[in-house]
Amino acid sequence: MAEIYIPTEQYRAAVNAIAAATNVDPDEIKIALGEEGNIWPASIRAMPAHSEKQRGPDDKEEADLLEDGDAPTPDPDFIDEGEDAKPKGVVQ
Repeated sequence: MAEIYIPTEQYRAAVNAIAAATNVDPDEIKIALGEEGNIWPASIRAMPAHSEKQRGPDDKEEADLLEDGDAPTPDPDFIDEGEDAKPKGVVQ
């Protein structure tokens, strides 16, 4: 399905009108417009990795996790206390 971009102010006005008429949360309306209709505000076009064609495999996996409500866990930054004292390039 082709992506459809409409002027951002028109998009916001439509979302707010639908929300007022249906008593549905505006964020739910935005999600439905994007996921079901592939309808987006023009302002999102400037955002990198919006289009599926522009996403890499890692971006798709992270997007799937976020859609499921799971945020990716960042890798811990563990530093051994003695690590800073070791000269770089020296293996012990």
